[in-house]
Amino acid sequence: MSNTQYRLGNFSAFSVASLMGKPKGSGEWTKTALTYIYNKAAEVLTGIQQEVTSYELQHGIETEPIARAFYEELFNVSLPEVEGLVKNNLSGCADGVLPDKIVEFKCPVNNRIHLENLLLKLDTFKKTRKEYYYQVQSYMYLYDRDLAHFVSYSDMFVGANKMSILEVPRDEETIKQILERVALAEKEKNKILAKLK
Repeated sequence: MSNTQYRLGNFSAFSVASLMGKPKGSGEWTKTALTYIYNKAAEVLTGIQQEVTSYELQHGIETEPIARAFYEELFNVSLPEVEGLVKNNLSGCADGVLPDKIVEFKCPVNNRIHLENLLLKLDTFKKTRKEYYYQVQSYMYLYDRDLAHFVSYSDMFVGANKMSILEVPRDEETIKQILERVALAEKEKNKILAKLK
């Protein structure tokens, strides 16, 4: 989706994991979380989103249409473009939304990561891929779905191994934790902005 204005000043499903950690010392926020909150405050003040780019992200953008077509053929479905949403200062745009699920595509550059994704089970996903677990839970909240397909695709692999699909059920406890942290981050952001008035 090219129009990302819905993300301006809001905390995104893509990055919400950065708000979830607790600092080792005192205080509410890790350094990573505070950096993210300050970035969101700066967006409010400037009206500008500073996009993060990397080779890995660019590869994902370029490969996702191929992964999408592979998924559509596999399940005999159509995944139209999706509009981004904002609820309670949490924003996001899932890669695909079907009547019963959201679909999130990852197209790793590293073949080892795709191999790990092929072997991934739900309990391991929750522990070792927390950033993605929080992301798909956020999308299920935003789009009011009870299931996510976490999809990994690599055209370096052959046959069925090109794609892995992990079914991730909605987790109300995790969604509650995400919304609590986003609400606290919004308060912190507003405190920062209030210092400039």
